[in-house]
Amino acid sequence: MGKQSKIIKPTLGLALSGGGARGLAHIGFLKVLEREHIHVDYLSGTSMGSVIAAAYARGMSIEDLEREAVNSTTTRNMIRMVSITPPMRGIVESDKLKSVLNHFIPEGVNFEDLRIPTAIAATDLIHSCSVTLNSGPVLLAVMASCAMPGIFPAVDCPPLRLVDGGVLNNLPVNLARKLGAKRVIAIDAMAEMIGIRPQEEQFIGADLPFPIPGALRDLLWSSSMMVARITQAQVETEKPDLYLRPPIPVEVSMFLGFRHAQAAIDAGERAAEEYLPQIRALLE
Repeated sequence: MGKQSKIIKPTLGLALSGGGARGLAHIGFLKVLEREHIHVDYLSGTSMGSVIAAAYARGMSIEDLEREAVNSTTTRNMIRMVSITPPMRGIVESDKLKSVLNHFIPEGVNFEDLRIPTAIAATDLIHSCSVTLNSGPVLLAVMASCAMPGIFPAVDCPPLRLVDGGVLNNLPVNLARKLGAKRVIAIDAMAEMIGIRPQEEQFIGADLPFPIPGALRDLLWSSSMMVARITQAQVETEKPDLYLRPPIPVEVSMFLGFRHAQAAIDAGERAAEEYLPQIRALLE
């Protein structure tokens, strides 16, 4: 009797989008994959997606990741990050952002140390292009990918000046493929934007102890619109093997929805459970 050939499953890559508080849905998605013993071979991420990807890739347990995400994003902790003391390069200082991200990605961790190969998207303001970060310090790369202009300071890495990867590549399907993934699942945590008014995104009337200037609300809203449109165009050209948008409640807004962190995580879990048959089919 001849030897039976071993069935080799195609490698799986996850592309995790940015989306601020909504990006916490990625934790719930990973939670279900781990529960179902579905192995992730490659990870790519932008902004909040880069935080979750890097933390998971370095070996942080889903339980710790979920607990830290909920604890770190309470309204009180988020307010502590805000600074309006000049000179200002953003309303959140680099040191305060770094302090929060340290809970997920300790200093001294390099991409070469990660258990799962990972690539992070950022945007270079000097050369007006998207860049791939997949070597060197992981924390610095995540800070760059999260550096939304006006909110967080840019990260200077001469000859580059890096800001939020979501400016040009909010759902980095291409990076997962470049790493070697044969099947790519793209999880888009951004709001669809069509038919949603800014009031429904809770820019107005949010439960915060300070007012948000109308000009800043308009800037953030217009930025979200542009990112959502660019992302949809990229989905058409990059074509992930499976594209899904978790059913995140509208009150979990991108910027002010961190007090609903658990709702975002739960939405990601529901999405993974709904798509489990398609996910298994991809890997057969």
